[in-house]
Amino acid sequence: MFSYSLYISAGQQSNLEPDFSASKTYVYKYEGYLLAGLQEKGLAKAGLKLTSKVHISGIAQKTYLLKIVDPQINEYNGIWPKDQFAPSEKLTKALASQLQKPIKFEYSNGRVGNIYSPAEVSETVTNIQRGILNLLQLNIKKTQNVYELQEVGVQGVCQTSYVIQEDQKANHIIVTKSKDLNNCEDRKKKDIGMVYAQHCARCQQNGKNLRGAATYTYMMKPTDNGALITQVNAQEIHQFTPFNEMHGAAQMEARQSLSFQEIRNSPVKATDSEYEKRGSLQYEFASEILQTPIQLIRNSNPETKIVETLHHLVQNNQEQVHADAPAKFLQLTQLLRSANHQNIEAIWKQFENRNDYRRWILDAVPAIGTPSALKFIKEKIQNKDITETEAAQALLTAMHLMKADQDTMQVAADIVTSSHVQKSHILHKIALLAYGSMVHKYCAKFQSCPEKTLQPLHDLAADAASRAHHEDMGLALKALGNAGQPSSIKRIQKFLPGFSSGASQLPVKIQADAVMALRNIAKKEPGKVQEIALQIFMEKKLHPEVRMLACVVLFETRPPMALVATLADALLKETSLQVASFTYSHMKALTRSTAPDMQPVAAACNVAVKLLSRKLDRLSYQYSKAIHLDAFKTELMAGVAANVFVINNAANILPTAVVSKVRGYMVGSAADLLEVGLRAEGLQEILKKHQEKVSSSRSTSKIQRILKTLSGWKSLSSNKPLASAYVKVFGQEVSFSEIDKNVIEDFVQTMTGPLERQDAVRRVVRRLQDGAAAQWSKPLLAAEVRQIVPTCVGFPMEISLYSAAVAAAAANVRTQLSPAPTGSFHISQLLNSHIQTQVKLTPSVSIHTVAVMGINTHLIQAGVELRAKARMAIPMKFTARIDMKEQNFKLEALPCQQEEELLSLRAQAFAVTRNVEDLSASKMTPILPDSTDMNILKQRFTSKEQASNEHAHGMSSEVSAEDSVYSDQAGYQQASDTSHRSCAKATNFGVQLCFEGKTKNAAFIRNSALYKVIGEHTAKVALKPDRSKESIEKLQIEIQAGAKAASKIVKLISLKAMPNEEETEEGPQGKTVLLKLHKLLKTEKNGRQQHQHKNSSSSSSSSSDSHSRRQRQSRNKRGSSSSSSSGSSSQSSQQQQKGIPEIYAYKFRSAHIHEPRFLGDLMPPVLAIIAQAIRSDGKQQGYQIAIYNDNRASKPRVQLMAAELKERSKWQICADGVKLSHYKAMAVVGWGDECQGYKIAVKAVTGQLANHPAMQIKAEWRRIPRQAKRTAERLAEYVPGAALLLGFSESWHKNPSKQIAITLAATSTRTIDAVIKTPRMTIFKRAIQVPLALPVGQNSNEQQKQEGWNILSSLPDMFTDAFSAQCTSANHTLTTFNDVKFRTEMPISCNQVLAQDCTSDLKFIVLMKKDETTGKESINVQLGDVNVDMHPDESGMWLTVNGLKIPMSNLPYVDSAGSITIQPIGPGLSLSAQSHGISEIYFDGNTWKVKVASWMKGKTCGICGRGDGEMKQEYQTPNGYVAEDYMSFAHSWIIPGEGCGTSEKCRLQHEFVKLEKQVILDGQDSKCYSVEPVLRCLSGCFPLRTTPVTVGFHCLPNESYVTRTDGKLSFSEKSVDIKDTVDAHVACRCSAQCA
Repeated sequence: MFSYSLYISAGQQSNLEPDFSASKTYVYKYEGYLLAGLQEKGLAKAGLKLTSKVHISGIAQKTYLLKIVDPQINEYNGIWPKDQFAPSEKLTKALASQLQKPIKFEYSNGRVGNIYSPAEVSETVTNIQRGILNLLQLNIKKTQNVYELQEVGVQGVCQTSYVIQEDQKANHIIVTKSKDLNNCEDRKKKDIGMVYAQHCARCQQNGKNLRGAATYTYMMKPTDNGALITQVNAQEIHQFTPFNEMHGAAQMEARQSLSFQEIRNSPVKATDSEYEKRGSLQYEFASEILQTPIQLIRNSNPETKIVETLHHLVQNNQEQVHADAPAKFLQLTQLLRSANHQNIEAIWKQFENRNDYRRWILDAVPAIGTPSALKFIKEKIQNKDITETEAAQALLTAMHLMKADQDTMQVAADIVTSSHVQKSHILHKIALLAYGSMVHKYCAKFQSCPEKTLQPLHDLAADAASRAHHEDMGLALKALGNAGQPSSIKRIQKFLPGFSSGASQLPVKIQADAVMALRNIAKKEPGKVQEIALQIFMEKKLHPEVRMLACVVLFETRPPMALVATLADALLKETSLQVASFTYSHMKALTRSTAPDMQPVAAACNVAVKLLSRKLDRLSYQYSKAIHLDAFKTELMAGVAANVFVINNAANILPTAVVSKVRGYMVGSAADLLEVGLRAEGLQEILKKHQEKVSSSRSTSKIQRILKTLSGWKSLSSNKPLASAYVKVFGQEVSFSEIDKNVIEDFVQTMTGPLERQDAVRRVVRRLQDGAAAQWSKPLLAAEVRQIVPTCVGFPMEISLYSAAVAAAAANVRTQLSPAPTGSFHISQLLNSHIQTQVKLTPSVSIHTVAVMGINTHLIQAGVELRAKARMAIPMKFTARIDMKEQNFKLEALPCQQEEELLSLRAQAFAVTRNVEDLSASKMTPILPDSTDMNILKQRFTSKEQASNEHAHGMSSEVSAEDSVYSDQAGYQQASDTSHRSCAKATNFGVQLCFEGKTKNAAFIRNSALYKVIGEHTAKVALKPDRSKESIEKLQIEIQAGAKAASKIVKLISLKAMPNEEETEEGPQGKTVLLKLHKLLKTEKNGRQQHQHKNSSSSSSSSSDSHSRRQRQSRNKRGSSSSSSSGSSSQSSQQQQKGIPEIYAYKFRSAHIHEPRFLGDLMPPVLAIIAQAIRSDGKQQGYQIAIYNDNRASKPRVQLMAAELKERSKWQICADGVKLSHYKAMAVVGWGDECQGYKIAVKAVTGQLANHPAMQIKAEWRRIPRQAKRTAERLAEYVPGAALLLGFSESWHKNPSKQIAITLAATSTRTIDAVIKTPRMTIFKRAIQVPLALPVGQNSNEQQKQEGWNILSSLPDMFTDAFSAQCTSANHTLTTFNDVKFRTEMPISCNQVLAQDCTSDLKFIVLMKKDETTGKESINVQLGDVNVDMHPDESGMWLTVNGLKIPMSNLPYVDSAGSITIQPIGPGLSLSAQSHGISEIYFDGNTWKVKVASWMKGKTCGICGRGDGEMKQEYQTPNGYVAEDYMSFAHSWIIPGEGCGTSEKCRLQHEFVKLEKQVILDGQDSKCYSVEPVLRCLSGCFPLRTTPVTVGFHCLPNESYVTRTDGKLSFSEKSVDIKDTVDAHVACRCSAQCA
């Protein structure tokens, strides 16, 4: 039957296209409404309803008039569905004239064409009419009943499904169509403030944050000419949640009904106004783009309202920020948006000379985001009406908040090219970076960015390159990076090595900036950027930092599996350990990523890591690392990721660069929230101490003459000392700064120079002395994120987030200096001055955040709002006194007199309606009703018939699909209401900090994040006075160090004795002793000032007398206690006559008298801290801390005593640390009454673990506070997971329940094993890398036994060793700076370079020669003008300095400048020249050692290497080529002889040699020449001894001609075709003519 019906209908579909007769008028009843809120009943919703009659009349073929008759607008704001729609008479009256004007539209075959309306009809009203015409849009296919297509509608061109059915009995055709509003070819929507966010498709695979769908049901009656639409019902749903949609969402529901009423013969008449073409059926955005959805303002006179708002902001934000200041600032911004340029200019003229108003205007205008705002700022800069600081702030804010269109781009380009901006370094930098960001926003809507828009940036880059101006190069690259346009790639490549011939000569920083400029381009063209980044990464000749940054860019392009595998394969052959370490750590970190957009990369990296060697895991901290941490919660559809890139240089203590980035995921988008980059290139040279310029031109030229004899020697580039930093927000660089040597020198000069030369500093000091008062306020539009989509009714639905903040501070500072500064006063002299400062400071900040979902037009607003407010204010008033000479600091403040609200938070969700014609009737209803309204006892029974009648009054049955009333389920709903209140009291200071929190949410409906947010939440933190005690006059904190610390002790306290050494082994036991400070306080009494408070003096005297009495009582008690104990023992022995204990049952008592266990008995404290409240009755109240130190005793000891100052209080803290022996130290901390409430003991012992020197730290406790125990138990739950993350293994052993032991064993100089035993488990890890070189060797255990804890004194040396480089030779085995070992043989009579300064400074060179006769080695050191020779002979060592022999008896030797020291150590000589970069050169004739300073690492060369940590590149020859083996490497650093006829005994030279064998390469006979020189005898000499070496050869066809330079072959720049072994000469004999 169904098939037959379809067949019949298929034959009649030619008549199903809707049609209207041109001579008749069709009358319809129209009803449409929109409601926003949660889907459940019993909660508040907001919306509107439009009812009217619609007349449709034909005026020409396929052209019709539509007229709305008797329109009525109703608003809804109340509990759904209990409350009713309320008529909005004023708004209806205001819009009636426009709504009732007929519009023309083209209509053919069921499709709406162009629309025409009178000019006076606003676009908002036209959109409403589009909503009605949208109901007439039908695409009927003649041959199909079920089909899909992309259909034009109000919402855009979206996927639409049709189902056509026929009701033959009723003679009706039923057409059902549904639209998927998430599947559109051309979706009409407007995104504002989201251009910096990236769409994250993978984030929404399991659920979308915004989803929309619409269904339409048509009842059509067939006619002779087509079909008549008799009934249309439409329903559209938009649901949104910032979290997962599976857990509930807010929704906007739209419904429409169009019911046929009658046909009239009277036509609709068009108006006399001229009709304008208004586009098609698709929605056109109007004034809602500039209308904020959180407030509605009638803009009849914007200038007056702007002035009123300015008055409110200025007058109410003087000292503290007003609670409503952010809302007022948003209102000011909205008013300025509605004003024109003339209005803004008039307001500026009115207030430009009033600083308080001027600041608010300059902060509000940039937030407008219109061309008028940018034009205003441009004019002020050109006319110099604003300062450079004001211009910088205005440009930075305006250009980033500006809507980028053609007009604003032209104004922005004018600002960038303005001469006023270019003359200011700061403005030029800010304008260019911000212009790049505007280009990024403007070109986001284009497939290819217009060249004209990018021209200013391209011109700057070309000009900087032509002038070789490095600073402008960096600025241009950063601006191009902000723009992120693929058309800029060719310009950027000019600064990339490998793509431009001159780029390799640019500083590394410029190359790095060029690589980083590709990151934003990768978001548009990942493929192109991948090609460039991969090429840079694979080029091993490039600087490691540039290659590592290319790796960063490469992974940000989300590379596929094949590309990641290519990187892994490249790492297997990588020669740079820095690059290998960085790339491997980056891959390994990404394997743990859970971020949705990184999942394919994580999977690829997981495979790639398994291909690589695990040895890369063991590279130490000295090598570059990448750290990646992220977390993503599907329930919240949100996450965060953090990256830290540490680009290191093993030669430096400080990293070369550190980049940290935070990326956020929310609402289906991802954005780089914040990125901070720091770079320190050459900063170490500035920070090093005592470095001098020691090389003179004469000595430098002497070293250069030696180096010229080396084949192709090249000096390392000398890095210019530089530190730089940059900040990126949302992927856009907003600021960067650079610090060079001149800046640092200027700062040092400012700090050390006389005050009269420092004008700025002098003004600041003088102002502080005279008293400085300042008031500051700063508003900020922190967020304006909006998405606007049309609804089927024709009103726009908006989802937006607004956040505004206002910070304010008032400060009043007055400073007194003694002695008063004069013209010759230095800032550094403040250290010897007495400074008193009175400060009154009231910082405060208020933040308003509003999230909106609803209707937003300039006429009406209806929707749901979540409003959150936060306010923080911390008033401070204190007086500080600092006396550095006396080592005293005192801080005084008044006590808390009244309640001060420090922090308040409030958030609540509302249903809101506003209309511009009746703003006083605006209504805000909490979405979650009061609990009393939801109580079942207060609900009345309603019959279904009665409910239907009531419901009919509010909405017709044609529109409403709700067939149930306000169900009694709502009666059972009870809001989740919780509250919390607590106070933390500081009774001694008369204050308490209180927290009050209350929350009422909708979690009773659904336990999800969204429903927990909906409701009302409040929290408050307040500081309240504690009035339970005597009144307090003031609060005081005083810190006294040095000899006068004892004079500040206020209270004499009693405590249990600190445990002695024997007692600490068994557990803390104590006896009562008293603090003996009577003698120390005598000096205090005599030295008190006469104006001291009388009560304090009497209190101190009574305390002193009380102390003396306590001492006598204590002695009496100890005596009586002994007697009592003795008597008790005697009595006990008499009572135990039946069982007398054996001798072994008695405890031995030592006769040894222990040293006093309280250091206060022997010495005054070294530091005293008194925090007290000065009471009106003179009694002491507060706390005191005293620190004692005895480092001269046989057992050094440190003690800390803290006590409450109340007279009867016994609460104390006692901490005692003692070094018991060379092998053991311990500390005991006790607190409570007389320190006996709780105790923890920590012991540290040195010993052995598995024959390795080790140290054990053990913590034991008997009793700890219950809260601390609960906290420890909670933390213990995370220990297994943290241990697994850190690579520890675990074993479940039952350990002592009140003990934690940590054992560390040094297995090598750079690794330790760790074992940690907790009460529940044992975790351990082997071979942990450590940053310092540990003193571990063959005799390390014996050394530990001898030194014990004294080994700590060698920590400075260990630190120096960790960052210095050392090269040694013993038994013909050489160990380089990078700890690479190889056997070497010195040539006869030829100097060989051991180590030298390889920079252009040439501070030193160390040479070694082997004597031809004796076979002994000697060392020559050239340091500036000083030439040092060390020679061994039969009697020992002898020394020559500048040709003058110095007897050993005259040592140590110090040169005239005091920079070089030579002294005998053991059998050898030791030379030290720190200013030249040499820590030590030691030579005893058999062994030698060269140790260079840490700042010389990576800048040396010779057979000792560079010391840069790159062990795979250790064999670098003088020309930078990496030799094939150590023998070729060692030979390359031999200084060749000048000729056999000279007095020079060296008979060797470097020579490019020909391979003496037949080679067939690529199918032809070839001759091959070495690409690196080989050691050969001079002409006229013959070899006595040779050694095989492996070298690379470059081959040429046999018939090729080989050119010679100066009669010699040179193939150093040629490629390697084959590798082979040839003989190198190491000893020669010359002919008689030559000899």
